[in-house]
Amino acid sequence: HFIFFYSYGIYYLKWDGENLLCADSSIYNSSNKKISNPGNFIVSKKIDNLPFVFDNEPSFILDKDERPHISWEHDYCIYYIKWDGENWVCFDNSLFDSENENLSHPANITKHKISSREPKIILDNNNYPSITWKGYFADNSEICFIRWNGENWICIDDTVFDPTDVESTNPVNVSDNSGDSGRGSGHSYDNHCFSVTIDKNNLPHFAWADQSFGDKSIMVYVKWDGNNLKCVDNSTYKSTNTNSTNPVIVSGITNGARYTSLALDANGFPHITWINTTDDYKEGVYYVRWDGKNWVSPTKEIPLKNEKFKYRKR
Repeated sequence: HFIFFYSYGIYYLKWDGENLLCADSSIYNSSNKKISNPGNFIVSKKIDNLPFVFDNEPSFILDKDERPHISWEHDYCIYYIKWDGENWVCFDNSLFDSENENLSHPANITKHKISSREPKIILDNNNYPSITWKGYFADNSEICFIRWNGENWICIDDTVFDPTDVESTNPVNVSDNSGDSGRGSGHSYDNHCFSVTIDKNNLPHFAWADQSFGDKSIMVYVKWDGNNLKCVDNSTYKSTNTNSTNPVIVSGITNGARYTSLALDANGFPHITWINTTDDYKEGVYYVRWDGKNWVSPTKEIPLKNEKFKYRKR
């Protein structure tokens, strides 16, 4: 299954072993760029002659019936739809109207109140979506999280999500700290700097690059235990603690952490990878895991021909 951004729209396709198919299992016609093409759903057009208002940063996942659920960014709003077997529908099961750019459109979750980017979607054991994104409050970017409970979009503390609340105290704000969250050091390292997953109890775990500990980003990790955000050692996450000994910190390696990926093993312990860029613009892929007591990393370097992209030990 594939999802991609092309020419102001988001496309979804799947491979059946012989052909590329659209969502309705019709054979994909690459020459058909019309909005009625079932493999293509275009939300945005030029608005007031602004050429850069378009759909991007798509994220998707398949449910238990192998039907896609998709979230993306449009004009700094977060959208969500799913395929119900016959149509693309919104969270309330209303038909998705790809030509409707009204902010009240049910596919639009954040309603353009909180400037929002880079959604990441996951599904819980009930096939309900959870969406994490990078939201902007005042001058800071923060990690935001909501999930669908069958009736409402709710925040991590089970309060109903209020998209009109633009204050950083909005419980949608998970990171809620003094520096930018989900951003690597430097403008060019702005994207793909956080990751999220859920455990067998449908509780979310987060990893992101954080700039609260100085002028360069540091990788951090927190998890939700049902009542509080916790660090990996089960101490309570304190967003105001900018000390270098804060247990939220995964690694002291700084500068340009991005392309973050988080997964849990059979014990529910986190494994985290990311790309880091040094001051002299050399890049390395980093990996650490929690063994129950400490963050540990491999003991051998992975040989790569290109020294610029050499793996480095923690």
